[in-house]
Amino acid sequence: MSNGKEEKVDQKRGIRIDWSNVVTTAISTLVAAVFVGAAVIVWKASYEQDKRIREIVSAASTNLLLADIKQDEAQKALTEELGALRTAFEGQRAELARLTALFTNRFATSTVAGVVGVLSEKSPSWDEYVFRGRTNARNLNLQIQQQVQQRWNPQLQNGQQQK
Repeated sequence: MSNGKEEKVDQKRGIRIDWSNVVTTAISTLVAAVFVGAAVIVWKASYEQDKRIREIVSAASTNLLLADIKQDEAQKALTEELGALRTAFEGQRAELARLTALFTNRFATSTVAGVVGVLSEKSPSWDEYVFRGRTNARNLNLQIQQQVQQRWNPQLQNGQQQK
């Protein structure tokens, strides 16, 4: 029979540690911890990047909305200005139509003199004014042509003076 102390010593000697298994488990735990740490770092970086992208998109959306509002205001102002210009244009068109009707209708000279207030009753007829205007226009056109020819062809000017 043995003593109780001896049995405890024998039991202690019976425990065997498998160091290769311990080292393998420690290395696996270390690799897993590094992998999980890297995954956390990547996750945190992607979350921050996503947050930045959302902020940038939000700011761009706000700027785009403000630009749309400004564009709508500018379009309304331009539409109002265009309406005012059309009204003025129609007024000018009506005035031109009135003057055209006044001068194209062959009123008696006294009627034209009364409307315009420039001609006297003793002035020539409307046809005479038209004839004089056309004649004056032809003469003016010839003078302009001669001046242009003299400016661009000085020899022509000398040749006309010799004739």
